[in-house]
Amino acid sequence: MARSEGKSAKQRLPVKVSLDGIEYRIELERKVYLTPDAPRLVVVSHVQNSTAKELLRVCLAAIRRFTPEPHELWIVDNNSPMENLDELLRLDDVNVVLNRTEPLPPEGRKLEDGQAACVSQLNWGSYANAVGLELAARVIEQQTGYFMSLHMDALPCRAGWLSFLRSKLSDGIAAAGVRMDTTRTPDGVLHVLG
Repeated sequence: MARSEGKSAKQRLPVKVSLDGIEYRIELERKVYLTPDAPRLVVVSHVQNSTAKELLRVCLAAIRRFTPEPHELWIVDNNSPMENLDELLRLDDVNVVLNRTEPLPPEGRKLEDGQAACVSQLNWGSYANAVGLELAARVIEQQTGYFMSLHMDALPCRAGWLSFLRSKLSDGIAAAGVRMDTTRTPDGVLHVLG
């Protein structure tokens, strides 16, 4: 994968991002630099155990195998134990955002009898995924033309999938490969690829 001239690889930068009343402490490790017209593929992960670690590995392998088009691959990890991230951090073709703050919604942060109501994102998976995507949107260049979110269980299985989805975008269509979900909100929200 091509890198821009003049950019240094493997530089982990500490960043703070305010989101939904919380200051998230993240570390950004940018290794791949492409022009803004190259899509940014963003996978939000939480690698809690060996099964999740293997799932993420297979997801990345499928993306590599079936995505010949130029793209930047970004992983936003939501506070996984660092010992589960060794392999991810060694990859040279992936930009990594390490979120070191547990992503909990306001109701998960409320104190009951001096104890946190919920201290784990495992009870708030959709919220944690949304936090990961918001963090990615805050650190990826604003001039980026294409931002594609995927769950870590998304497995492309045919070369050209990315070009096919891009071909569906036009002046009247700004999203492809997602579905509109009106279950929680009458106006609807886009459900990410997965």
